[in-house]
Amino acid sequence: MDNVENISRETWKSLIIKTLKYETEAQKLTFYEEQLIKNPEPGIKIQPFYTQEDWQELQYLQGFHQLWTSTKLTTGWMNLEKIQVMEVKIANNQAQQAISGGADAILFDIHVEHINFEVLLEGILLTKIPVFFSIKSNVLANLDKHQDLLNSFFEYIKSTYPDKSKLMGGLSYSCDNFDEKDWNILADSCTFFADSPYFTACIENHIPADSSGYKVDDLTFLLQQTMELVAQLLKRNIPIEQILTSVGFGISVGNQYLMEIAKLRALRLLWWQIGKLYAPESNLVNVFIRVETTVGLPIESIEPQFQPSDGYQSMISNATQAMAAIIGGCDALTVLPHDEHSGKPDNFSRRIARNVSHVLKEEAFFDKVIDPAAGSYLIENLTHQIVKGVWEKL
Repeated sequence: MDNVENISRETWKSLIIKTLKYETEAQKLTFYEEQLIKNPEPGIKIQPFYTQEDWQELQYLQGFHQLWTSTKLTTGWMNLEKIQVMEVKIANNQAQQAISGGADAILFDIHVEHINFEVLLEGILLTKIPVFFSIKSNVLANLDKHQDLLNSFFEYIKSTYPDKSKLMGGLSYSCDNFDEKDWNILADSCTFFADSPYFTACIENHIPADSSGYKVDDLTFLLQQTMELVAQLLKRNIPIEQILTSVGFGISVGNQYLMEIAKLRALRLLWWQIGKLYAPESNLVNVFIRVETTVGLPIESIEPQFQPSDGYQSMISNATQAMAAIIGGCDALTVLPHDEHSGKPDNFSRRIARNVSHVLKEEAFFDKVIDPAAGSYLIENLTHQIVKGVWEKL
């Protein structure tokens, strides 16, 4: 192989253009630039081919990959099942069933203003099973009820887990409509869980990944929210080290397979870079990222004929979205049931969704490698373009 000529990128491009079946060179070049080069969103280009020349300016990504793989303690991801909390006892039963069926962690999506946590968490040890709580906007809108809900949770924790150091899970928030009182409540939460290194404050951005929003815009919005959170908590005397280590992200993936992989890799890299600005000695490469599929959710901006019209199509989309999330480096994966849009997913659809992670782990061995996309000229290039686009907007 040492005798094989190293063909330049321009030579490859010229050969491709030469083979195009158009009469003039101008027509060939126009077809190449307008049809073979794809633009999934403004400022992002997918070339028809890549060579080692495209890798030269991306060496920093190799360094980031080495840092990530050398500090990540485990491979794989948590199979995180989402449970809607409308009636506490029903939610507990569903959580118990999910854990028995192989879920590694639970996310309680809270829609009610009063929770009996002893009932909700009956039979679930927060020192054994990571449990996350997402508080919906209708609860957050009433500050008193929001505070009462958290106080009730704090009392449950104090009475059940005197040693909070081994608690696992976190609180998930979308902070775009927070006011001063909301920030005070969040600061109280950080103070309460200061001795709980495995209990995170996740910032959610579940804009449908197939909506009109672009990856660069979605990540910019998410990181701006997170930087505002850091600023507000610093104002309330929460130490920067605690803030940075307790922050996590919740984000959706859609059907743009390669772009979703690059988006998640870019998010991890961007937060690592931002963390260095707050604390030069910090190493946030292992920031917690929870990913949720969008299958089964109707998307207003997509025409009806492109909606996931049947369960079988949705199951396939669930699998490919989950693959993108895993290859992109998620730490926890929530696969929504394929009939989630109905508002009444049944035991069968929940089991099928849960089993997506099982199949990808036990049969496809997706849990054996950290950052499997590293070294792919295409995905590394997309990651770089997204990072560059977000950084310019921040």
